Amino acid sequence: MAKEEGGVRRRWHWVVVPLVMNIAVAVYPWILFAGSGPLAPEGISAISAVAIALSGTLFSLMALVGLTVHDFSRHSLGLSLLSQTVLLIAVYFGTYYVYDPAHFDGAWSRALYFTIVTWTTLGYGDIAPPPGLELLAAMEALLGYVFLGLIVAWSSALIARS
Repeated sequence: MAKEEGGVRRRWHWVVVPLVMNIAVAVYPWILFAGSGPLAPEGISAISAVAIALSGTLFSLMALVGLTVHDFSRHSLGLSLLSQTVLLIAVYFGTYYVYDPAHFDGAWSRALYFTIVTWTTLGYGDIAPPPGLELLAAMEALLGYVFLGLIVAWSSALIARS
């Protein structure tokens, strides 16, 4: 019994480590670039923006693979899906806003609106991606398809079991 408990404890690193790393990635652009002071330039480079978003995406996928490979419960998978979705939206939101605040007229709410519209693939067309990050916005839309599909599948499985 103790070995099994230890095994379960050791397997949680597949969920906790990527979750903590993704929180750090989501907060990173705000701490380094969006505050006032000597570390706050006009924006960040396109390469930095893509690196931030890709690392957040990688950590989310690591968590989902870890949950799937190690047979965690359906509730753990659902909780991880929802938390990784929120964190990825935060990563992309921070990346877009810090990359070019002027593109969103300096309003963080417009950047958040653009991120959610892109993630859910609504695509109203009233706000375009910042110049240089068009491919990143397309990648976000693809991730939105995948994550929203996984959430619907998970919800359906829970409803079918009850």
